[in-house]
Amino acid sequence: MKKLKMVFWLIVLGCIALLFFQNKEFFIEGKYRFHINLWFVNVPAENMPELPNAVTVLIFFFAGAILTYLLSMPEKFRSKRTLKKLNATMTSDRDEITKLRGEIDILRSEPATIPAEIALNPSEATAGKGDTDHDSPPDKPVEDSNAKKETD
Repeated sequence: MKKLKMVFWLIVLGCIALLFFQNKEFFIEGKYRFHINLWFVNVPAENMPELPNAVTVLIFFFAGAILTYLLSMPEKFRSKRTLKKLNATMTSDRDEITKLRGEIDILRSEPATIPAEIALNPSEATAGKGDTDHDSPPDKPVEDSNAKKETD
């Protein structure tokens, strides 16, 4: 990607140089005097210095670049403010994740505790759940849920 970008800018600079050298007499030998006529300032062309057209083009190019930079400043400030808020949120979320992971590690390292109702009467806790005595019939008959749906 870097090489492609470099080739692109070389082509752009080559086109600008070609434009300049093909129109050398316009840019170098051509001269222009500005006439400024604003409602608060009136400067006739005779009082302005004669400038080569290349200098005139550069002046307007840099004036446009400065104007564009100044107009983009509010968006830069908004982006920085948003970025600061997002970074603060990310930091607080990371702190909370670290705290929760610590709690998980603590819970994993503690021995498992048996609930009180199971510890008091272990025979009721295992009744119906994996009995090894298969000879006794279950208390309730097991119904097939699919069989009910087919009859409906």
